[in-house]
Amino acid sequence: LPTRSLLILNAGVAEKEHPNVNASQLEHKELMDMFDVNVCGTASVIKHMLPLVLESHEKKVIGVTTKMASLEEATADKPYISAGYRITKAAENMREF
Repeated sequence: LPTRSLLILNAGVAEKEHPNVNASQLEHKELMDMFDVNVCGTASVIKHMLPLVLESHEKKVIGVTTKMASLEEATADKPYISAGYRITKAAENMREF
């Protein structure tokens, strides 16, 4: 198998009514669907692609994130919008490679 020296993680989905969804409006299934893509999907890509990256010379993994996932920024930057997206991207930011 060929090796890959760079893995860029940049997936993400938001609510159907993005950005006008606060935490009290989140539907369980929609939140779980976002979690499945934004957190579990990335975990699956890492699981399957990381061995190829580790075989390469440069071994780089880049996770593209968003200010909306920042816990520090959450209270200052309209915390009432896109609650599900914020929650799932914050969870994704806690991943270690």
